[in-house]
Amino acid sequence: SAENLIEFFMLTFNEEVTKHLTRLGLKLIFRVDEKANQMKLARVMSFLATKYNIKLKETYSKEDIRKVLKLIKGKEEEKVFNDMLIRCMSRAAFSPVNIGHYATGKDVYGMHTSPIRRATDFINQCII
Repeated sequence: SAENLIEFFMLTFNEEVTKHLTRLGLKLIFRVDEKANQMKLARVMSFLATKYNIKLKETYSKEDIRKVLKLIKGKEEEKVFNDMLIRCMSRAAFSPVNIGHYATGKDVYGMHTSPIRRATDFINQCII
């Protein structure tokens, strides 16, 4: 859909601009988040395993989450399960120290596409 295409371009733009500006040595404000809450994720995966063939583990990686998202893609209950998985993620934050962005799987991620809505986007625009 057009919405998915716009989202894809925004994520790609934010990632590529951040990579480029970091290579130039500019000090940016990064959008960061830590790993998912494994206890919450284990509960969701256990619940999903009642309906889907999901291997239960003690800890889950980004790749495990991606596999599950692919498995439920297009299913009637996809939105509900997506919401459940999102609630397992750490809340994104902004930091001058880059630790990566777990949810998107990006090593470097900053925000540049909405300087009118977000102060961090505006600050990054001013740094440039």
